[in-house]
Amino acid sequence: MEETKPLEFLDADNIDFNAELLDGDESNNELEDINTTEAEEADEAEAAEDAEDAEEAEDAEEAEDADEAEDDAQNEIQELEEKKNNYAIEPNEMALDEPGFFYNLLHILDDIYVYGRTVIENNYFNLSNNVDFNLVYPNIYIGNYSTSTNLELLQELGITHIITVLPTFNPPFPDKFAYLHIQAYDDDTQNLEPFFQQTNKFISDVLIQQGKLLIHCMVGRSRSVSIFMAFLIHVIQGYFNQSLVDTTSINDVSNEIEYNKFIGKRTRVIADGTASVRFVNESNHNKQDKKDNEEISKLEYLQPEFGNKFRKFINYKKDLMLREIEKLIEKYKDNKKVDLYLDILGYVKKYRAIACPNVYFEKQIRMLLTYKV
Repeated sequence: MEETKPLEFLDADNIDFNAELLDGDESNNELEDINTTEAEEADEAEAAEDAEDAEEAEDAEEAEDADEAEDDAQNEIQELEEKKNNYAIEPNEMALDEPGFFYNLLHILDDIYVYGRTVIENNYFNLSNNVDFNLVYPNIYIGNYSTSTNLELLQELGITHIITVLPTFNPPFPDKFAYLHIQAYDDDTQNLEPFFQQTNKFISDVLIQQGKLLIHCMVGRSRSVSIFMAFLIHVIQGYFNQSLVDTTSINDVSNEIEYNKFIGKRTRVIADGTASVRFVNESNHNKQDKKDNEEISKLEYLQPEFGNKFRKFINYKKDLMLREIEKLIEKYKDNKKVDLYLDILGYVKKYRAIACPNVYFEKQIRMLLTYKV
């Protein structure tokens, strides 16, 4: 008698009505296939994960290389800054490491003298010639301190900005002119180089704005001249375009003083087709004024034909200055190692005869020809 198997109850909710009936071997084969597929998928996932890890590692390595390159660049910049800092001294810091008791005492006395003199000249009377000035570049004048207190003259010249190079300073007309004070002594403890970038920008801005500038120290011989020579090197090295300079300003029309200074010292005359120099006596200058004008107008390279003699003289002088600087620019382009100091000083002395930077300032200015500011 056959044994009766107990009834199996099927869960209808778990029955796959679309599944095909398989025998035991087929079921095992399918199970193996499923396991194989799962293994392959796991391998693929692992491979993808490895690839992702490798990519991340590569990105990390590239980032590390970039960081190293940036660090190298920063180190290089820092080295250059250190070299520059070693060369440059902070403003108002003495050029000598130890100025010593003598210079410290000298500077105290200088401060007292300058402060006292500026107070006297600003409020009472001048202690030197208050018309001591010279046009040294289109719209740039160099003068002494007394000139900077001559309001009538400054307005006559059309001055808009003033650079004062003194250890202490009380501007006489703070509401009438824009001042730049450079705190500096005139001795070998002073380094002017840290100021050159500031003064070059100030001068450039004045010329671009078609203003007029007076640069002065106490005498107008050393400190003010050094500041101006630094600007000329700035121009020669190509940092300022001379075509921006206005040479037609009408504010110079009344500048008879500047005209008489030039004509009173020397005029050129024609003698058998050659140019010679003849000094004119101031006492008979008025008698020869017409004749001098005619003689000067004969030399086209020296002076255009006069209409309004003062205006044409000043405009001619400005054009002449620009041409002279252009020659120095070309000379510098041909050989950037050339020492133009004597050429530049010669140019300045041509228009400001007493120009004479002290020996230490001379070294600083010569350095500019190889060190760009």
